Amino acid sequence: MMQLQCIKKVVFLMGLFIFSINLTGCSTSNEIKLNSYVVEANTPITACELVASINDVEVKLEYIENNQIILPDNKNAINCGSFVNDHLGIHTIEYKYKNQIIKLNVEVVDTTPPTIISEKEKFQVEVENEYFNINELFNCFDTYDKNINSVIKTEFDINAVGIYDLLIIAEDSSGNQSEKALQIEVIEKEKEIVEVIVTPRPTKKPIVDNGSTENNGNTDMGTNGNSGGASDSDNSGGSSGGSGSNENVESQPYLSGVKDIVVSVDSSLSDLTFMLQSGISSSASISIDYAQVNLSVPGSYTVNYYTDDNQSATCTVTVQ
Repeated sequence: MMQLQCIKKVVFLMGLFIFSINLTGCSTSNEIKLNSYVVEANTPITACELVASINDVEVKLEYIENNQIILPDNKNAINCGSFVNDHLGIHTIEYKYKNQIIKLNVEVVDTTPPTIISEKEKFQVEVENEYFNINELFNCFDTYDKNINSVIKTEFDINAVGIYDLLIIAEDSSGNQSEKALQIEVIEKEKEIVEVIVTPRPTKKPIVDNGSTENNGNTDMGTNGNSGGASDSDNSGGSSGGSGSNENVESQPYLSGVKDIVVSVDSSLSDLTFMLQSGISSSASISIDYAQVNLSVPGSYTVNYYTDDNQSATCTVTVQ
């Protein structure tokens, strides 16, 4: 009797085991495959657009609508979860299909190098240009990083005339690098001419009135007749002579007021120009040539003055 009961128990347990296997075999599992499980940072793509197939049925872009994938049978829709790829790392996306939630992991990476943009590849700049900034010649952009480190590999000297071939290297936080070649030619300064408009001031010789002196003498002598006759003769001659003395003499070209000056190192060009113009007078317009003056370097420099009527002068500017 006992043996029969044991056999029944074994048969019952085996039946349960087989039944459970059959139940498992009857259950269905939905499979979603993605086009890629690695996505570039900040790439414009949605969770639905990542899906390649559902249960081996290809998903086309026209199946996607309002964050859902509508299959051709129109019986079931796949709801796509959110996917934001603005930071690196593993992102889990949830898809819901036939009351089943399927979770898939996607890695967001940054493998795109920065972009270096420049208006042109060759530039010219005057030597010793204090306003020149080489970093303003180009800009760097990246799909992930906002601030990009850039390095200029070639030596550059704004104070030395010559041609410089530069290599710009930009690198983002992921170690991606890009390069761009630029050429800068440092040229001599153009000759600086300052034109000073000066109102001519003509010189005149002093007017000498000799006739008045002789008139006084002749007037004294006019009390007798003889003297009166002589007076008429003298007045006539005196009047003629006075008239000749009163004629204005034509202006002669001149340039005056040029003097040596002393300025402090790093003075501005406007200060230097003002000092060079102060006290200058001329019979014509003046041009001042001070291209040789370097306000950044102490020393003595020669400045030349020229006028439109061929007058010239020089002075020394001492920078200290």
